[in-house]
Amino acid sequence: MPALVVARRGTAAIGWRWWAPIGFCFGVARALTWQPRFTLGVALAVAPLMAAGTAISGPISHVVERPTPRGVLAFVALSGIASPAFADALALRTRTP
Repeated sequence: MPALVVARRGTAAIGWRWWAPIGFCFGVARALTWQPRFTLGVALAVAPLMAAGTAISGPISHVVERPTPRGVLAFVALSGIASPAFADALALRTRTP
């Protein structure tokens, strides 16, 4: 579904109003494919996650398309320092009784 919308819209901006229903359709397809019995909760949970993911990935794609020293530094700091630190904190929390 996301590829179809991007192909249809071309270079036009796609806002959260497009991504939320796409996320819902993706959640329905995922629930029908991977769960033993269909639950609507999965589809409803994926819709806002898809919209949030596009909001997060937008600034990242701008850094990749048109890199600036400040943008690259922020991207490297977040992806190289903050992301592993957050993941390590989660790993420690899951292993600590």
